[in-house]
Order: sequence, then structure tokens, then C-alpha cells
Amino acid sequence: MAVEASQFATRRAVGFLARLRSVRARNGWLGVARRVMVKAAGPLLAGWRRIVQHRNHVFMQEGPAQTGSAPPNLTVVRCDRLEDLAPELLATMRSRFSPSSLEVDRWELGHGAVLWVGLIDGRLAGVSMSRRGDQFKCWFVPLRRHDVVIFRNRTLPDFRGRGLCPALMQHVMFHELAGDGRAYVDCRVYNKPSIRSIEKAGFRRIATMKPLRRKDALGE
Repeated sequence: MAVEASQFATRRAVGFLARLRSVRARNGWLGVARRVMVKAAGPLLAGWRRIVQHRNHVFMQEGPAQTGSAPPNLTVVRCDRLEDLAPELLATMRSRFSPSSLEVDRWELGHGAVLWVGLIDGRLAGVSMSRRGDQFKCWFVPLRRHDVVIFRNRTLPDFRGRGLCPALMQHVMFHELAGDGRAYVDCRVYNKPSIRSIEKAGFRRIATMKPLRRKDALGE
């Protein structure tokens, strides 16, 4: 675990330095200074958001699910365990997501969640997770047994802006929702890209509430 974390940190540092070189080539050292300042301000902004904007928007969509437009050549793989993925795909996930993020995925899968992996032209593009309503002890709103909660939506940088996240959520709903089931998703109130993706997938906002802790939601 420690070795994987070190390797991931090294890859991120190398990637950041490469981006700085690209910025210098386009905008000179002033552009580099601006990029570094934005990077340094990130933790301060995140802390301010956690304190001042500590709320989640809650969204719902009624079944039956409708399929919408999806990125060309999108393939979605469903799995109940990380080890069910093809070795090369699992290796790619380990290189693109942090060890701590994959540990959370593994824990969620071990407690009834399903992982949905989006591939575009055979390349890892993003992931989503889902869980049935009867697996929750409590949630933001009452859930029925056959409702579905979609969570942990993540799109890799190279594939953002292509409509992958809405397509993944619609895919999950199409395959998991019964006729009268409802799908739910939540996100932080300041996460504008997530809000746009959720609304593009056909969800409507029904509440704004304090975030739930995992142990409260699942009773673990």
C-alpha cells in the first residue's frame, strides 16, 4: 500500500511538472507562476468549502430509465469485485486512481455496491458505483427496496466534456431500475461540473441537506 501510494504520488508530480513545461511554452514564466499559485490555493479553497458550503444537493429521477446520447465507442463493464476486471484494466485503474480511492472502491464492493467502468475506444475513461435502496440503513430521503443510488462518479481528465458521466448514470439506470423505481444521486453544492452532469442525465434536484457519513448511511 505504501509503495503504491509513493508510486502514485510520483506519477502525479511528474505529470504536474510536464504540465508546467507546457504552460511555460505557451505563456512564459508568468503563466507558470499563475498555475503554481492556483495549485497552492487549492487546499485553502477546499477547506473554505468544507466549512462554509457543507451541504449536498440531492437529485432524483423516476423510472423507467431512458437511454440518451453517449460518447462514440463507449463500452461499460459491470463488476462486483475489482478482481473481476481484466488484469490490464485493473492495472490501468491502479495507475490512474490513488490507492486510497481504490481502497474505498474495494470496501464499497465488499458491502453490496456495483462498479461500472466506462471505456472509450478501449481506454479507461471513468467509473460510477451504484447500490440498491434496501442496502441502506438511512439516506437523505426514504428509499424503497428497488430504488438505486448512484455515487462515486469519476471521469478521467482526458475524457471530460464528452458526456461520459451522464451516459454512465443513464446506463446504470437502464440496467438496474425496475419500471417504477427511482434513481438518486447527490453531490456537494459547489461541484458545478457534477451538477451539470447530473441534470444532463435527467435528474431534478429535490433537496439540499447536510452530508451523510458512510457509517450512518450503511450502519457499518
